[in-house]
Amino acid sequence: MLIPGFLVTAQVEWGGDPVSRAHPLPLLRQGVILDTPLLEQVQQEDQQYPTPYRFGISIPAPIDLIQAGQWDESDGKMVCRYRVVAPGAKAISLCFDDFHLPQGGTLFIYTPDYSSVAGAYSFNNNHSSGVFSTRLFPGEEVVVEYVQGRVQGQVQVRGEGGGVRLGLSEVVYAYRGVEFLTDQKGSGACEVNINCPEGVNWQEEKRGVVKIHIKKGFNNLWCSGSLVNNTAQDRKPYVLTADHCGSTASASDLLQWVFYFNYESTQCQTNTGIPFQTMNGAKKVAQGGNSGWDGSDFYLVLLNGGIPDLYQPYYIGWDRRDTAIQNGVGIHHPSGDVKKISTYTTPLVSSQWLGGGQWSHWQVIWSATQSGHGVTEGGSSGSPIFNPQGQIVGTLTGGEAGCDTASLNLPDYYGKFSWSWESNGTDSTAQLKPWLDPVNSGVWRIDGLITGLPMEMSQSAELKVFPNPFHDKFEIDLSQLPQAEWVEIDLYNPYGMSVYHERITKNPASIYVNVTSGFYLLKLRTPADLFSTKLICH
Repeated sequence: MLIPGFLVTAQVEWGGDPVSRAHPLPLLRQGVILDTPLLEQVQQEDQQYPTPYRFGISIPAPIDLIQAGQWDESDGKMVCRYRVVAPGAKAISLCFDDFHLPQGGTLFIYTPDYSSVAGAYSFNNNHSSGVFSTRLFPGEEVVVEYVQGRVQGQVQVRGEGGGVRLGLSEVVYAYRGVEFLTDQKGSGACEVNINCPEGVNWQEEKRGVVKIHIKKGFNNLWCSGSLVNNTAQDRKPYVLTADHCGSTASASDLLQWVFYFNYESTQCQTNTGIPFQTMNGAKKVAQGGNSGWDGSDFYLVLLNGGIPDLYQPYYIGWDRRDTAIQNGVGIHHPSGDVKKISTYTTPLVSSQWLGGGQWSHWQVIWSATQSGHGVTEGGSSGSPIFNPQGQIVGTLTGGEAGCDTASLNLPDYYGKFSWSWESNGTDSTAQLKPWLDPVNSGVWRIDGLITGLPMEMSQSAELKVFPNPFHDKFEIDLSQLPQAEWVEIDLYNPYGMSVYHERITKNPASIYVNVTSGFYLLKLRTPADLFSTKLICH
């Protein structure tokens, strides 16, 4: 079971269409055009400080979108829209410092051609801090669209009753490292996609590896991390990355980190077909190693929200023994690209990091495989290295490996999980032990924890569910389904909890289901088929 305090603050998107896509609205005239960062200076800084991999600069944009937005009426609802333009950006994302959506209100953010749509967001996305961040959108322009019904003839904007607040604070201007948004490869030619043959035996572990949009002041960085299991087996959402990724990030910065789950290509040789989900916000739990200089360079955070079962999360196991592993893999997001896998077939070697004086790291040499010669790059920092049992034994600090011929066989260095356990300091904020062994079991290693809803096996094109979005009640039309002995209906909230279950013989042409407002996953099963769809109740 998830801990109740983790149930309502995740950046969960639940699909649907903006009103403006289905119903013509007046020409949008309200918006802002932002200044472009001094990219020449930025690029010089990137050459001087290549890691962590910076991909974007935050541009201050303190705008009350509800007050500045253009309000129109459509189909009995009020629609507020506002355009944000960052000329020349390869991608942009939005940061809010005063974010609150009331019940019944929904928010979408999208590119002008609707090729990238985020949402619907609802009151479930509110956090007590009022902070919220979005994922990246390709290109230089997005539209923010808020939709709400009237309250006694007026739109409820502020004051008592929890009115809407959309206080924009910054816009992330991405200038590199976002090629994946247009299905282009952004990492080196030698890298190997996770769904190549090399990843066949790592399909569970891959679901625990995440890409992290790190915010530190006005800098936006790519790092990798892993969702880790703990001895209580309670699905507490701990994510482990590198200290050099998170060090100096403020508590406010951490609230705007964005975690990308299942960010991968479905194919081996291309970047096409990329399903993913996101969550935002975390708090620091522990860190160790002074960015790796005199320790193991780990950084442990706790996500602000429980991870929905719809994400199929996998909580990775670990081995805290200081034992050189003979072979294994690393899974990571080099240069912010889709998920990759690197393979080692020679034993890890105990080592120091840049002469730091502590034997706190594992040295690894990567091997050529069937699909390439996977290494690591900027953006891979903080990613896990695995033993053959699928357990984490270290987190990436850095190294010399690269895709050029001269660098393929140079070493990389991973902070030892065994060192991170309790060797960076005596305080709990410098150790993994208090957090990953909360029951004080003393075990040396644990396996991963499999979670998530059953994956779809097939999908019927004949089932109709309407309306969607709906209010209070929706209808399932069964009349077009092939004859079946039984039909089983399940409705889940975003966290995998069943809120409705019924098994019926296929006699009625349709059935009606009543639920309260929120986001849902409907699964309908027959002996021969499985259908699923997402629903929104206002």
